[in-house]
Amino acid sequence: MLPSFTTTRNICHVLGHLINFRRPKSNFTSNYSEMFRMRLNAEQVGRKFEVSDDELTVVERRMSDAMDAGLWRNGQPDALATTRCWDTRVPRPSPPTATDAVVSKFLSLDLCRGDRFCTRLTTLLGSHDVWIRSREHPLTPSTLMTGKVANLFDHVASGLAEFADEFNVRQAGVPLALTLGFPVWHPGALGGAANLCRWTKGFDCTDAMTRDVAAEWRAAAARADVVVGSVAVLNDACVAMMHSAADRPDTRVALVVDEGCNCCYVSEFGRTVINTEWGAFGEDGALDHLLTEYDHRLDARSQNPGKQIYEKMTSGELRSL
Repeated sequence: MLPSFTTTRNICHVLGHLINFRRPKSNFTSNYSEMFRMRLNAEQVGRKFEVSDDELTVVERRMSDAMDAGLWRNGQPDALATTRCWDTRVPRPSPPTATDAVVSKFLSLDLCRGDRFCTRLTTLLGSHDVWIRSREHPLTPSTLMTGKVANLFDHVASGLAEFADEFNVRQAGVPLALTLGFPVWHPGALGGAANLCRWTKGFDCTDAMTRDVAAEWRAAAARADVVVGSVAVLNDACVAMMHSAADRPDTRVALVVDEGCNCCYVSEFGRTVINTEWGAFGEDGALDHLLTEYDHRLDARSQNPGKQIYEKMTSGELRSL
């Protein structure tokens, strides 16, 4: 049987005392009106972000065209294609053969966020056993993000040195995978030169533009007295692809949505991974019909106005705001 109105009101009265809260009767109507007004405002704002199926179809077609243009120009770092679709020369992971030279231990360094970086030591114990230890380090002061790239890399190399000391690999010369969450073009094979084409996520060390970040990192490691072997610069989406493919060889696509947004996929011939860099999609106006006043405001206040439009529409915190 349903409780009576009196019983219900008494229960609410008791609960009000339990949480030590009592609303003055004179403010009830005004508070309810304020809550109703806020709800209406929230609904009005939310409707501005709604996208119809027809609009999504337009976005799908324009993104497909942008990726086709990027694939035609992926050997040209300064090409006009907004969605670069670079062939990163990352081999699609496959099960090792008996003739493969197996690397049993390597270091990883992740620089993809504006407030911290991560160091990692991976040891392969067998065909399926892996031992991993990692640490997060604060990226402070924030001026490191917009100063000289040598200062940024020296700070990161110092953190790597402390971490490597902990596991006695500072002088071991083990290979290093440097994961960068920024557009980087590889003119050659993985492990060679890696040219930084653009900073994102609030970073803006202008002296690093178009320079070989792999060489910059080797110099910083040497200054920190860290002996590493080969250095491979990887995009975070490509790392996600390789990580998944190690357990699931049928992996074909990897998507990263964090402080940034990017996607990579296995090429048509199944030999390499294409890094789309689709965070820049929309820089040519392809997404203008979906931009709200809030998108325009965020873009204007960012460190790279007019750039990384799709990334700003879909990803998380923007450090430059």
